[in-house]
Amino acid sequence: MSGTSVNGEPQQARKVPYDEPGALAMLLDIKIEKDDTFFALLRFLNMKALDRDRARLEELARSFAEQSAGRPE
Repeated sequence: MSGTSVNGEPQQARKVPYDEPGALAMLLDIKIEKDDTFFALLRFLNMKALDRDRARLEELARSFAEQSAGRPE
């Protein structure tokens, strides 16, 4: 999807960095303004992760819980 910018120059189409998890996460964090929407996305991704690999998700959840417990509020 390319168009023309204000100055008449060709505009490059933006690409979502699907193969770059860190960049994709930062993009979504910036673009999703409502906390309810952000956490709904996390819930949905958790459900999909269960379908993909329950053991990996459980390991990741344990890691998050440990990080959270050691982090001051």
